[in-house]
Amino acid sequence: MILRCPTAFGALVAKAAAATEIVGESSERRLRHQLDIVVLAAVLAVDGIAELDITRTDRRRIAKAALPLLTNPSHEAWDIDRSEDAKTVLRLLAGLDSAGP
Repeated sequence: MILRCPTAFGALVAKAAAATEIVGESSERRLRHQLDIVVLAAVLAVDGIAELDITRTDRRRIAKAALPLLTNPSHEAWDIDRSEDAKTVLRLLAGLDSAGP
């Protein structure tokens, strides 16, 4: 049996989709996805994002999930170490200006 594990970027895209595209998701589950998105973005800040092959769909999903986080600096998902690095990574992956929201 082969066990496939997503990369940190693949997991981020999956979490972004889960946070924004699953209808009827409870606010508690959505918050869990948002927390995971921020942690995965912090991991990517360490791992680097220069070599990533980002599709338009990936960028759209990340942008849709990141905007509610980036426009709310007091969102509880930001209560982690390296949150500023995570914000920068999310802005870059979403195709937003680094000085954006």
